[in-house]
Amino acid sequence: MKVIRESDSSDDRGSVSGWIRATRDGDSDAATYLLERYFNELEEFARRLLPRHMATKADEEDVVIEALNALLQGLRNNRFRLVRDRDDLWRMLLHITRRKATNLLKSENREKRDRKRTVEIDDNAIIEAFGGNGESNDPAWIAQFQESCRMMFEALPTDESRRIAMMRMSGHSVKEIAVSLDRTKSAIERKLGVIRATWARFL
Repeated sequence: MKVIRESDSSDDRGSVSGWIRATRDGDSDAATYLLERYFNELEEFARRLLPRHMATKADEEDVVIEALNALLQGLRNNRFRLVRDRDDLWRMLLHITRRKATNLLKSENREKRDRKRTVEIDDNAIIEAFGGNGESNDPAWIAQFQESCRMMFEALPTDESRRIAMMRMSGHSVKEIAVSLDRTKSAIERKLGVIRATWARFL
């Protein structure tokens, strides 16, 4: 993203202070100038905040975009009243960017914990979810059961994964599924892992 530099003119409409005031008044051009003016610098700052394995272009840009959007919303909603000039603005941007980077790290840690929990969900838990405890001749239970099955199968990413799930629920072993679909056992086990992870939220 290119950087638009502030004007040297005495007319402060081309200055950061002028852009701040104009953004508060709803000027979208001024908001764009602020985004372009600080994007590259904040991206470099975000890179230093993130651990090495997360310091990718996509992660850095996500942090910066969220930070800049938060700033614009704050200015437009008159929440950042003490932000008047470039120094105030830069301090606020550093604060928001640091907070967004922290939130990204927390989100990744939660996802890691969730992935770890899904590994602990075995096929028996999935089978039990389909078996249920209701009476098979109860129309209300049957309707609920059918809807649950439909939602769980629609949540799977591919037709093949749905076929694997159906075969597993029918009692076929991993080896039998692999032979039937002309896949390796390890490939079927990986796909069952995806199925477990997808269905974990239903269990």
